[in-house]
Amino acid sequence: MTISKTDVATTGELPGAILTVKTAEGDVVESWVSTTTPHELELPAGEYQLIEDRTPLGYNETETISFAVGDN
Repeated sequence: MTISKTDVATTGELPGAILTVKTAEGDVVESWVSTTTPHELELPAGEYQLIEDRTPLGYNETETISFAVGDN
């Protein structure tokens, strides 16, 4: 799975955000700082949330995103 933090105006990668993926139960799966390249991670099937813990200076905080990973 690829997670990309981009600037909506330029569509370029936006470094400096702290992002965390948690399970539906709230357990942290992985946390990282966004860079100029998309972040790769492998997740087993299940329900997750992507949370922005810190927003880059000058940007608005994004809402938590809930998503599911299927068996395939």
